[in-house]
Amino acid sequence: MLHRAADNGSLMMLKIGDLTLHSPIMLSPMAGVSDLPFRMINRRFGCGLAFAEMISARALTYRNSNTLKMLSTHPTDRPLGLQLLGNDPKIMQRALDILCDYEFDVLDINAACPVSKVTKRGEGSAMLREPRKLFEVLKAVVAHSRLPVTVNCKLIYPARFPSSHQ
Repeated sequence: MLHRAADNGSLMMLKIGDLTLHSPIMLSPMAGVSDLPFRMINRRFGCGLAFAEMISARALTYRNSNTLKMLSTHPTDRPLGLQLLGNDPKIMQRALDILCDYEFDVLDINAACPVSKVTKRGEGSAMLREPRKLFEVLKAVVAHSRLPVTVNCKLIYPARFPSSHQ
């Protein structure tokens, strides 16, 4: 929810669950880019909410060392969001169990990534072709998460990407 200043219409704050952001500047999760040093540089320039790199729920449940490194943070790296990628409610819940050991403020579910290595597994934007499955994933995540949950999605599924059952 955005609140506007009464006097000039400029953005004052954004509220996500109980988290209030006083800067409208956000850093998106970018694979291979939004690591801890990059986030800290952006915070010096007023970044109000930063996201770590997109994390695969499946890789997290395997405790993949590269995936665990992407969870690196620092006490001044706040507020911090985590974007989780996956299409299986049980795996998403197992990933959330692992994430209880880490400090994040917002959980975002990726239903937008159009990259073929993601969509061919039925993840990312491919989930928009299976709205019931997306609903089941979201229902499981919201029920299991201690954090406010958001969803990153596209309004229209790109036709050039095959569905997960093609």
